[in-house]
Amino acid sequence: MEEARWATPAGKRELHQWAEALGTSDQALRDVVWKAGGAWLSFRNDLVAPFRPYLVYTGSRQSWRMFSMVSHEQGQLAISVDRGNGREPVFVSYEHELWRRTELRQERTRTILNDFFGRESKSVWPGFVDRLADWAREDFPDAKTLEVEISTRPTPDPGTAPEPFHVTWTAQRVLQ
Repeated sequence: MEEARWATPAGKRELHQWAEALGTSDQALRDVVWKAGGAWLSFRNDLVAPFRPYLVYTGSRQSWRMFSMVSHEQGQLAISVDRGNGREPVFVSYEHELWRRTELRQERTRTILNDFFGRESKSVWPGFVDRLADWAREDFPDAKTLEVEISTRPTPDPGTAPEPFHVTWTAQRVLQ
């Protein structure tokens, strides 16, 4: 549990909706959930402690903290290069994850991307795109430009077709 996550617009909105549904104040619900969540994490950490060396050694350690609240918006990262023949997609979340999949599907990167999808990390967006450009220069020496897009759409209700993604942020870098 992280104070910063609870302070985001999405965290405040989620807390308020639950408090309203339960007929209590935002602060009262936050206090109860914070106390219960802290107790649960403490219990879980004690329970997992004897197995931690095995989990680290096998690479199967999982941080459950990333499931702190429901996301009402889905996001998609799309990365393309242009080698002189037009836009060539090299990575599109869940559809075409070929380039740098290990790095771009890694837990910490997914956390950063979830913040982008929620429009809460705009200040780190240029640095993220610069890093992608560095990788693209290494992997696609003939590419002239890199284009990166973040698109979002509302999470569909069960049984309904999803809306198309809508571009939220875009950036381009010259590679040569």
